[in-house]
Amino acid sequence: MNDHNLKPNNKLNQSSRTGFISIPLQSLVVIPFVLQTFAAVGLTASLSLWNGREAVNNVASQLRKEASNNLENQFKNYFEQLYSLFDLIAADLANEQSYFDDISSLDKYLLNVLNISPSGLWQIGKPNGDFILYQKLEDGQNIVKIRDQSTVPNRFVYKINPQGQRTDLIAKEKFDPRDRPWYKKAVKDQKASWTEIFSLVRSQKPALGISMSKPLYRNANQQDLLAVISVTLDLENLTRVIKQPELQITKNSQIFAIERKTGDLLASSKISQPFTINGNKAVKIQASQSQDYLLQSTMKRLNVGSQGIQEISVRQQLDFDLDGKRQFVEVFPIKEQRGIDWIIVLVVPEDDFMEKINENTTFTIFLCLLTLLAAIGIGVFSSRLIVEPMKKLTTAAKAITEGDLEQEVNTHGILEAEVLAKAFNKMSLQLKESFEILEQRVADRTLALSQAKEVADNANQAKSEFLASMSHELRTPLNGILGYTQILSRSKTINTKERQGIDIIHQCGSHLLTLINDILDLSKIEARKLEITSHEIHLQSFLMGVVEICRLRAEKKGIQFIVDLDEDLPEGIVIDDKRLRQVLINLISNAIKFTDQGNVTLSIQNLSSQNISNQISSGSEQAAISTQLLLRFQVKDTGIGIDNCYQEKIFDAFEQVGNNKRHVEGTGLGLSISQRLISLLGSRIEVSSELGKGSTFSFDLVCETTSSFEQKVFAKNGSQIIGYEGEPRHLLVVDDRWENRSVLVNLLTAIGFEVDEAGNGLEALTKISQYSYDLIITDIIMPVMDGFELLTKIRSSDAIKDLVVIVSSASVSDEEQQKTEELGGNDFLAKPIDTDYLLELISKHLQLIWQYEETKNSSDFIKNQSSDLEIIAPPSEDLRILLELSQKGMFIKFTQYLELISQKSDCYQPFIHQLAQMAMEFEGELIESTILKYLELGQFNV
Repeated sequence: MNDHNLKPNNKLNQSSRTGFISIPLQSLVVIPFVLQTFAAVGLTASLSLWNGREAVNNVASQLRKEASNNLENQFKNYFEQLYSLFDLIAADLANEQSYFDDISSLDKYLLNVLNISPSGLWQIGKPNGDFILYQKLEDGQNIVKIRDQSTVPNRFVYKINPQGQRTDLIAKEKFDPRDRPWYKKAVKDQKASWTEIFSLVRSQKPALGISMSKPLYRNANQQDLLAVISVTLDLENLTRVIKQPELQITKNSQIFAIERKTGDLLASSKISQPFTINGNKAVKIQASQSQDYLLQSTMKRLNVGSQGIQEISVRQQLDFDLDGKRQFVEVFPIKEQRGIDWIIVLVVPEDDFMEKINENTTFTIFLCLLTLLAAIGIGVFSSRLIVEPMKKLTTAAKAITEGDLEQEVNTHGILEAEVLAKAFNKMSLQLKESFEILEQRVADRTLALSQAKEVADNANQAKSEFLASMSHELRTPLNGILGYTQILSRSKTINTKERQGIDIIHQCGSHLLTLINDILDLSKIEARKLEITSHEIHLQSFLMGVVEICRLRAEKKGIQFIVDLDEDLPEGIVIDDKRLRQVLINLISNAIKFTDQGNVTLSIQNLSSQNISNQISSGSEQAAISTQLLLRFQVKDTGIGIDNCYQEKIFDAFEQVGNNKRHVEGTGLGLSISQRLISLLGSRIEVSSELGKGSTFSFDLVCETTSSFEQKVFAKNGSQIIGYEGEPRHLLVVDDRWENRSVLVNLLTAIGFEVDEAGNGLEALTKISQYSYDLIITDIIMPVMDGFELLTKIRSSDAIKDLVVIVSSASVSDEEQQKTEELGGNDFLAKPIDTDYLLELISKHLQLIWQYEETKNSSDFIKNQSSDLEIIAPPSEDLRILLELSQKGMFIKFTQYLELISQKSDCYQPFIHQLAQMAMEFEGELIESTILKYLELGQFNV
């Protein structure tokens, strides 16, 4: 190789170094190593400190819990021992009533009780004033105080020797036990209970005490009082319990007990006298006013809140800072049915734990610094081992770039240096070419993916915007249609035929609303986000609603619509009625559409007598429930039929088969959505068809039976809201569409509300500033100011921030409902508005009690009808069949049988019209009473 060939390489090497800072390899090795070591040592020290604090928290929590458990057990054992002894003595005295013939005969008995009791004072009082008391004084001396008929009105106080004999008479005191609180409370409560805490008189100094007393009766009916027995607890015993060494977690920890009701201090492990002395009486002090700073500060922390310590019902752990130092607190209640209601508090300063932790942390930091110095030394030594061979390789590489091809590179011990020296020039060129090609490919691929993603995002956004816009635009007119059908249905001036027409309009509008929702649900089905929600429904009522919607279309085409129901169908089932209604209406509508003559039959069979487990998955847990049954829903027609090659294809989305002239009547989504919905319900739609003869669609569903629907049906149909109790309520309706406002205004003013209107949020704010409103119903999308901005301004104003706001919109996306909740809306009301749900929301937020117009009874109905037209009832056998169908709730078959009766004679038409109207409103009780009336009066034709 000549010099001419080497020159380009020299230029390349020189240009490659331009703009870069040269760093010695030894520095590049040592500096990062030192920095990493320093970071590791610093992190170790920090973790050590953090772990120390965490350990303190864990240990403090564990020790507090163990100490409080031990303390709670101490109290529990103490009271259980006292209660067991007290109840045993009370029962023994009640059984041996001869003791009370002479109060002095209880000397030896009470002395024995005093010797084994944890309490040092027992006393008994009788209704006649006799009294005896045994007490162990602080110096160990036992005394007895006695009052009988010979000492009245005084009681005598004697010393007692170890043999239980009275010795010196040491005092005479005027005393009557019937005036004492322990006696009065026992007689009043007629059960064992504790008195209030009182000053206990002792020989050396006063103290605080509390007494438990119980009445004893001569018989079981608690009418004849025999005596009252009482035991007194010196609260110094409580102090001794909490001062036990094993309960003291640290040297500065403190335990104290307080009375929940009063907040008075009962005992403290650090305060020898938890009360003040006034004369010869002990006076309780508030724990929050204690002279002990830690105790006082802890009480202030516990009293944070509306009720302070009154809210403490379970064991709690909490922390607080006192003068910049952390305090650990454990608090738990001691409460039992005889009247004890105390709060026990354990406080431990963090400094008691951190002293040793801080020492360990200092030692850890010292060790980390030593480790850092050692690591630096090792790093410098190791870097030299690496750098020396690399220096030789660098010298040889420079010589090669200058044209000294005979230069021999001697690098022993490091294999990578040898390989690098041999392949350096060739590798650099190949890598450069490879990277250029790879970067170009990545850039091309990234551009293609970005363009594809943009197209997909735009298409998905367009789809979402279209569905949302379509839903909003269709729901707005539907709100007026369905709103006014609900308003008109409440009118008393329309006749039965008009009301029936309004009901059909409402049912058809509701179905149209369901279809709109189903179009929105299609995307959810594809994304597997659609959820099935089951409800308890009245099966006959549900089917009658479906039949009424489909019957009009069948009659319009001149074909017969037949409903065939099993005799043993249940009254109620648990199912997603919305999804089942959609499937049935889709199947029946398709059958009617493709049938020009003949009939369409809807049949429901109860297959529960068969083996349900054969119809559903063997792993289904629901199949084992005894209340389940298997129902087969079948829609059969005599229409054009379906060719075998299309019978699976018809369930594809947007797919239509058959005569092209019929395609314009549908979207091709009905059967696809129906099949997916039935799949979510745990079944599958099966189809059998013969071209030119008709088709049969069927599916089987496992359902639970129920009877809890009955009250709901009666409550909804048995009465109508005509007003509410109390003063008139003032509402504001905010909507930019006058027809939407009109629906709400007409509906709400009819039942007594005062309703104002506003066309946008700004107008609403003006009215809110002028008038006082109880509730606001606002739309979302409005000019000038939308509903969300209005809601935000209401919640940000102190004067009106608590105003009840119901957000109502024809856009029912989850995002808008979630945003309503986030901005402080009280509830969300979808359009078209459901009157019952609207009134339910108003009642909930305004705490209203509705006034109802009760449905007229059968006798009134007959009387009113007979005034206009003479009613002739059919024969009694027909009446009995109608009565049986009504009692079973089979309203569809009831209506069909009325049609059969109408064919016998036109004279029955008034009677049939009367009962048909009742059946339309599911007035089972009214139908039954009407038929029974005719049967009793004998008003029927023979």
